[in-house]
Amino acid sequence: DYTQGKIDEPTFLERVDWQKSWGFDWNLYKPILNFAAEHHLKVVGLNAPRDIVRKVGKGGVAALTAEERKLIARDIDTSNPAHREQFMGAFGAHGGNSGGHSPSAQNYYEAMCVWDDTMAESAARYLRASKYRGYNMVVLAGSGHIAYRFGIPARVERRVAGEQVIIVPQALPKGSGQEDLEQVLLRPPGDFVLFTKDVQRAKPEAGR
Repeated sequence: DYTQGKIDEPTFLERVDWQKSWGFDWNLYKPILNFAAEHHLKVVGLNAPRDIVRKVGKGGVAALTAEERKLIARDIDTSNPAHREQFMGAFGAHGGNSGGHSPSAQNYYEAMCVWDDTMAESAARYLRASKYRGYNMVVLAGSGHIAYRFGIPARVERRVAGEQVIIVPQALPKGSGQEDLEQVLLRPPGDFVLFTKDVQRAKPEAGR
């Protein structure tokens, strides 16, 4: 409704409960939605409900009720050892259990796969629809969901045939040189790597 001009911005943000369901600064995404509106493009929400992903992160998929289970992908694949290893490495780097053997590590990994498979299933549903046959879909997602094709790309490919091109932004710390670029490109995380400057994010204020 928003991209078709049927409702204004405040109404859109209220109806999707932006702060609770997304949480990131709306101004980061506003130009994307406005571009879609200007060019009459359809925008599709792919993700699983945030509260359900959090619940999986605490107790695994087994903790979901029958009704909650219907709101995520029917098939959740946790069997890729390379994906698990990559995730557990990042999980350990953020203060988790890098070995990946603790219940909390397993639950977090299941939550990640719920994210990826639900987004992939949502995308595949539209790509399979007869009225969208021949359309291209641009998926905007965090690099952790697309790098090395482990997340969304591989899971879309499992559901629907079609060519995919993966573009991954890679921030380079200040002082990086040619060797640093070449090191990334020894095992590129995507078909194209977009090198950017590293952004020093402000630390959140206490209590926020």
